[in-house]
Amino acid sequence: MVNIPTIPSGYYKPIWIDTTYTFIGSSAFTYYITDSDNNKLFSGKAYAYPGTSSATVNINHICENYLSSELKILDSEDVSGTTIHGTAFKTFKLFNSSNTLLDTFMFYWNYNQKEVIYSGVTSIPINGHYALDMKKLQTTIDENGITTSWNSSSEEGLGYSISACGDYVLYYLNRNGGWDSFLIEGKVQEKDNYSISSYEGKGNQVNYWSRETNRFRNQINHTWELHTDWLTDEQSTILAYHLLSSNVVYLHDLVNGDIIAVNITDTSTEYKKFTNERKLISYTINLKESNNQVIL
Repeated sequence: MVNIPTIPSGYYKPIWIDTTYTFIGSSAFTYYITDSDNNKLFSGKAYAYPGTSSATVNINHICENYLSSELKILDSEDVSGTTIHGTAFKTFKLFNSSNTLLDTFMFYWNYNQKEVIYSGVTSIPINGHYALDMKKLQTTIDENGITTSWNSSSEEGLGYSISACGDYVLYYLNRNGGWDSFLIEGKVQEKDNYSISSYEGKGNQVNYWSRETNRFRNQINHTWELHTDWLTDEQSTILAYHLLSSNVVYLHDLVNGDIIAVNITDTSTEYKKFTNERKLISYTINLKESNNQVIL
């Protein structure tokens, strides 16, 4: 079990940490939650459990619906820069039905339940490999919020120190709430999957252009099968824990420059170790394009 330290005043708390508020002496209590600009986000009524006289609300479970982390710099032509993730950290205010401020809470997007981070670097590159035109990413958090710096030069930096070769890169949001880059150095296979809708008509054996079976809609879903380079036990753990669980992933084709929103379709992962495998460790990662193509 993780030892949860006392977060210093003024710092943001990971949203996964249970944070409750108890309305003392009231079996039912009406309340609402706002952001720092007093925009009302949520209204509710808390009830005490049978046999108790105080109602309790789990604040973080409400507030997590209003946090997200976006990476809007992927189409930037700048070689380097820094961006702030304004929606990934917020201050929330709890009021009662009389509009009295009861408490204030500071949360940020973080679901790493193995470690409590409230200050410092939240990026954790898998192996630190990079290639030309790949965006090297590093996210940090402090009392002022969350920022990500990037650099796509041929020089090392931001936690990436080994120049390597590869045509594809994955950019992804890790469980810390940090953004990372992972260069794919193995084989990549692409495939189109078709979902076809059709109807039956009356064909004409005389006219070659007539059709009895008519296709009227073809939904095309593009997929990739990625193969990683060899990994150490530590690198394997980072990949399995932070990358393969990510809900926000982009694939960068370094050859043509395309950056595509994708989803990892693997529904389970093994934490591979050399002592168990008795061979060098690598992974196969399956991706599906987030946006379908349709032919009518």
